[in-house]
Amino acid sequence: MIENTYDDAFRRGIHGLGCMAYGFLVSCRKFRRDRKELMRLADGTGDARIKKVFRTKIFIGTLIGWRSLDSLVRHGDRWNALCRNNQTRFVTIPTGRKLFRGELYLRDQVCSTVTLPYGKGTKKCPKDTAAYLTRLYGPDYMTPPKEADREAHVFFRPFYLSEDPARTNGVRIQEFHRKMKNVALIFAGGSGKRMNSGAIPKQFLELYGKPIIIYTLEKFENHDDIQGIVVVCIHGWISEMRKYVRRFGLTKVKAIVPGGETGQESIHNGLLAVKKLYPDDTVVLIHDGVRPLVDPETITKCIECTKEKGNAM
Repeated sequence: MIENTYDDAFRRGIHGLGCMAYGFLVSCRKFRRDRKELMRLADGTGDARIKKVFRTKIFIGTLIGWRSLDSLVRHGDRWNALCRNNQTRFVTIPTGRKLFRGELYLRDQVCSTVTLPYGKGTKKCPKDTAAYLTRLYGPDYMTPPKEADREAHVFFRPFYLSEDPARTNGVRIQEFHRKMKNVALIFAGGSGKRMNSGAIPKQFLELYGKPIIIYTLEKFENHDDIQGIVVVCIHGWISEMRKYVRRFGLTKVKAIVPGGETGQESIHNGLLAVKKLYPDDTVVLIHDGVRPLVDPETITKCIECTKEKGNAM
């Protein structure tokens, strides 16, 4: 992502330090999340230096474990885009191969385009492609490096193209981090007798023009690690629930099922729906629909703990 940066050297320096700091913290947080697989990878190299670096980043990631990865990435993206002036002389690619300072360019070099031949047609490319490639790979970027100098890469599922060694130059494809599904089961099958809310169940009471349950659903709808939502709703209000889901654009809600006589029965109905929709290794987060104050960090930690320990509360 190409971002604006400041012409003033001091402000540009502050911008660069922040970009690199956020990038480092996000990397450490990812190392902490994927520590088991990464340490297996490091142990396989037999390189003590690599193992020390991995352990250090995992340790730092643990220290900042109270911050969710989603939160760090969002704050980092906002900092990267701090400069709003689209007329500055300089731009940068703060998350690029050589980070902020290594990928600092004149705006005209990479933001202006020229039309070049591509296959049987043409494509628009940065005006000074040579400057970009030279910065990354050196002046002889058109010359393939010797085999001993070539970079080694790890293939991660599900991004590989083929497991056929003939099509991957003999590289053994290793399953690094299989993506599990994370589904929120929101139960709202009660009638709110204790609250004495009259004919309207408490989950549908409105606050500033929005039902309480919608505030709850939005917390999971807006969380990047949640792939789906199943709602357990009081039987006579299912049609209303569907209308609210459409009205507020809750695209992750995949099923709305009727509740039972008790909360336990309602959750059981929801789990049956999850079982029909998702694989057996799905992480299911069970949450009360009238408790909208859950924060993204808690959701993230529950997912991470469940994947590591098997369950979480």
